[in-house]
Amino acid sequence: MTRLFLTIPLLVAACVNPEEGPFLVEGTTYRIGAPIQMEDADLTVDVFTSREYCRAKREVAVEDLDVCVPSIDRATGQVHLSFSFKDQGSGYSYPLPLTADDLVVTHDGQSIPSAVQLTPHDPIRVSQLFVVLLDGSGSMYKGEEPMIDRVYAALMQDSVSEAFFPNNPDIQTGVVLLRFTDEVVGLDGGPPRVISSAAEYKQMVRGHIQGGNRGFTHLYSGIEYTVSQLAEEDGIKDWLALRRAEPTVIAITDGFNNQRSEDQCGDNVTRLQDLLTVLGDAQSLPLHKRPRVYTVGLGRAVWPDWDISDYRAMQPTVEALCGEYGGVRIDGNLEEVGIDNASLEWIAEYGKGESYVARNYRGLSKVFLDAAAVRYSWYDLEYSVDPYYHRRSFESGLKLRSFANAGVAVPVHPSGWLDGPTPVREPGSTRTRPPGMRAAIALVLPILSGLILLHFFGAASFNGRRAVTRRARGRKKTKTS
Repeated sequence: MTRLFLTIPLLVAACVNPEEGPFLVEGTTYRIGAPIQMEDADLTVDVFTSREYCRAKREVAVEDLDVCVPSIDRATGQVHLSFSFKDQGSGYSYPLPLTADDLVVTHDGQSIPSAVQLTPHDPIRVSQLFVVLLDGSGSMYKGEEPMIDRVYAALMQDSVSEAFFPNNPDIQTGVVLLRFTDEVVGLDGGPPRVISSAAEYKQMVRGHIQGGNRGFTHLYSGIEYTVSQLAEEDGIKDWLALRRAEPTVIAITDGFNNQRSEDQCGDNVTRLQDLLTVLGDAQSLPLHKRPRVYTVGLGRAVWPDWDISDYRAMQPTVEALCGEYGGVRIDGNLEEVGIDNASLEWIAEYGKGESYVARNYRGLSKVFLDAAAVRYSWYDLEYSVDPYYHRRSFESGLKLRSFANAGVAVPVHPSGWLDGPTPVREPGSTRTRPPGMRAAIALVLPILSGLILLHFFGAASFNGRRAVTRRARGRKKTKTS
């Protein structure tokens, strides 16, 4: 019997491949299978499947080891996994500035709509080329408090210049300042060029923000040039190649795409479709060459309730883009109502960036800071479902909404026979952790004791009966003699 008890753990261990899985989840009876990557992905989602795997990851600090280790709790339906990203081509780590909104999290194929917690770890900056594409139309300069003054105040913020030019010798960044009307030129009126220092950057903004020719708002063609041709311009192509810096475009306008005086809102539908095609094609470039596009509308949104999530699966139409304003003239009419936030959101969606509406220079400053966001080497993810869904094998999945194509499904197999000890909730946190060996021993020890008792019960009872019956016979013989 003792040999049987020793053999069982060995047999279980023999069924687990330490490299390919399944991997036992600490303090539980769950096992994690080898992650399944999404097809045609740009990035590999590197899931940390065990404590040994976490130890082997250079970016995981010793004090974060317990957070890195996967944990699953059947009692609360909680699943906790850690992961990072790798470039499919080079195999190098690829940090991202993710929030929970950037992920689609699924449990057995069903989306988890809320209660997803994403925690970033190991902050890091990467080399970037920031391209500020500024609306040069006349409306930006008119009035007692023109929009261009808000742009100037935002660009001159110390926090913005520090974000563009971080004090880190390992991070190489540059800024290209552009102005667009019917063509795109440098802020000083010359060809586009890379600014490599904060001092030169502030000098350029201070000296040339009020200059330039006025004209109509050729927003779409300005963005198209920036994402398709700018990277091939003299000086910029070599700068990007030497530093493998990612282009980050920040397009700023105060109205609508407006190419002619007689343009109506509905005229922009075909133009926007063409631009979205160009943006989609740009996302097929190698990762470090893909431009990420942020759009900013200065002023008030014409359609404040418009949400890109309602239109992701469709191309722009007059109704979707303009609503009741499809036949309304833009110049001197619709542009006075507000900014075209619908097309700005569509552009940011295809450009894998974000769209903002900014009413003052502080709101605009936030856009620049977000575009220069700190990235993180790895993340831990936590979500909860009904414990009922932990009674059979399932897959935990995650997929990127933006930045790149990447996704993974992690097979999880609970025991069909026995639950692990009830986990303990960490103070001040929603996360639970295994209670340790004491709880496991408290569960197993009575079972082992019962088995041992049953094993020796027959022999013990037999010996006990012999002892009693021998004494009884011995006394009986003494009395007869």
